[in-house]
Amino acid sequence: GETRRDRLMPENLRWLIEEGYPDRKIIVWAHNAHVMNAYYEAPTFKTISLEPIPDAMKTMGVHLAEWLGDDVYTIGITAYEGNDEMIGQPDTAKSIPPAPEGSVEERLHRLGYAQAFLDLRAARGEADHPLRGLQTMRVPKYDNVQITAPSQRYDAIFYIARMEPATVIP
Repeated sequence: GETRRDRLMPENLRWLIEEGYPDRKIIVWAHNAHVMNAYYEAPTFKTISLEPIPDAMKTMGVHLAEWLGDDVYTIGITAYEGNDEMIGQPDTAKSIPPAPEGSVEERLHRLGYAQAFLDLRAARGEADHPLRGLQTMRVPKYDNVQITAPSQRYDAIFYIARMEPATVIP
């Protein structure tokens, strides 16, 4: 299942980094749930933790952080509202309701940003940084999750005010 996939993905990346493209920078585009530096509780996948928890999926992001340390820079993507759908699969379509009041996404929405990039690494060194401590965020999926120390799970967040499904270019 998911745990096996998240164990094999970093092995494939390691080969690409060491053998396929040594001494080059590599950008990997993957789902928030796989790149985050945290464990993902199964089977509901609603709880994330910095520490291993029973029946948790050890994500690719945890494997990569253990191997590469600060040489990996992980960006999570989140949205205030919109729609989501897997390409070409209309039966997977779902609406993303507006983020709840006080959430990171709602605060960015109130500021009027269509997009924003939040460098969470900056929050690690500042004890009074507004993104330290308990935050409500929509990562790793569009569920509203209370997250402690979001800067330990992602190095940055890319925010989009309105998410829309990807479309196939004819």
